[in-house]
Amino acid sequence: MKFYIRIVFFTFIIGLGVFAKEVYAADFDLTPIHYSSPEAIDILFVGDGFTEQEQSFFQQKAQEAESYFLNSLPIKNRKSDFNTYYLELNSNESGISVEGGTQVDTALGVYRNCDGTPRISCISDWGKEKLYERLRKLFGKRVYVYLISNYSGYIGSGEFPENDVIASIGQSSYDSQHGYFRELVIHEMGHSFGDLADEYGGTCDDQSRPTDWDPVKYDKKNVTHDAVNDRKWDFLPNPQYILGANYCTNEWYRSSQNGIMRSFQHGAEHNELGQYLINERIDEDLEYNRHLISFIQDGAIPENITSDTNVRVNADRVTLDHSIQCNELFVAKGAKLIVSRGVSINCNSIIKKGKIIYSRDTRDRRGRGSRRRHLSFRKRFIFPKKKLEQNQNFDKKEEKYCRFPHATRFLSLGDRGEDVKELQHCLNEVYGEKLREDGIFNKETKQKVEQFQRMYKLHTIDGVVGPETYHALAANE
Repeated sequence: MKFYIRIVFFTFIIGLGVFAKEVYAADFDLTPIHYSSPEAIDILFVGDGFTEQEQSFFQQKAQEAESYFLNSLPIKNRKSDFNTYYLELNSNESGISVEGGTQVDTALGVYRNCDGTPRISCISDWGKEKLYERLRKLFGKRVYVYLISNYSGYIGSGEFPENDVIASIGQSSYDSQHGYFRELVIHEMGHSFGDLADEYGGTCDDQSRPTDWDPVKYDKKNVTHDAVNDRKWDFLPNPQYILGANYCTNEWYRSSQNGIMRSFQHGAEHNELGQYLINERIDEDLEYNRHLISFIQDGAIPENITSDTNVRVNADRVTLDHSIQCNELFVAKGAKLIVSRGVSINCNSIIKKGKIIYSRDTRDRRGRGSRRRHLSFRKRFIFPKKKLEQNQNFDKKEEKYCRFPHATRFLSLGDRGEDVKELQHCLNEVYGEKLREDGIFNKETKQKVEQFQRMYKLHTIDGVVGPETYHALAANE
């Protein structure tokens, strides 16, 4: 997620008043490539490691990447649903850094050899923050970013969409070494835009997987660990469940022999399931954008908010001095919503800093076709029942979350370790159980897991903690 600076004013204003849908570029050299409509999905191509003298080369590569994306399946059949731009950011030095080696002074601090893996590139934490802050004030809705690094070799990465960011990032080099620039663009956008997992095989060990791999984060709609009960793509005309996905040869299943999430063959496209899921995301984003009111300037939220409206607060300071009813209230990371005394918020979901703190809907926010889970059972999430104090900062409320930083395996009776202790702590702290936190998965722990699975009507009630149970335990995260 890397960003660029300079100055050219480029503004879209639809509607009237402080709550119009707007896009500002007060200190950016933002250039539209293909513009369709205010409701269309925004795709932004950004460069890192390009000096001022190299910006023409970046522009060439940005437009090349944009063409690859728009002419891939199924995107090429829906070009009118997208707006595309490129944004220049001058770096002081040419190229990108190497983790544990050469350091290059670039605008966003992109580096290769991320976590010791030569083919993976990452963006620095400060670069992400810089990018996020710029995007929050620039765009009134979600932005999908593709970052092009000034490196001729083969590197890339994709970050799955998350609620706590305004931008979802795919990134790669322009790869003149192997000629895979097109395939890198489509594959990494499969991650960052389509929310698709890799379908590679492998040894299922830590050496072959990304360092952040866990059975929750990487249990996506295009892979499954349980082909018997978790029939994720039975809606396809000829559903297949083929061993080999998620960096495993034998444990996870994919839907086809080939596809660009599986193989980087020249000319590869997304398989049938990948195209279906990408079309689904396009439909969901368009529907959301049609009902969106964004606040990217400071001010007050107006009263004419209807129950099907999505409200997005991107501004440094926005005041709510009257009760509202809406579909979704989203307060971006870095933005602030001030709620006056006596005001209630009656919305189907409330998201602050990207975390769901209240939802009356039982759907996973990924939309239709997703696994259902219940998010509204925790009494501390029933948001409007307690009136907020006058001018209380909306961001001060703290919640407890189930976190599993060591979750890399299924947990069952007899297992021991830090991940078992995290499970026991979660059940005690968030769900009110009274288990001994000793890191031993004993019969009592198994009984509590089965009780949880039964209470939340999971597909499998077996006392084993797998992807579905991890998801449900961390539902408020």
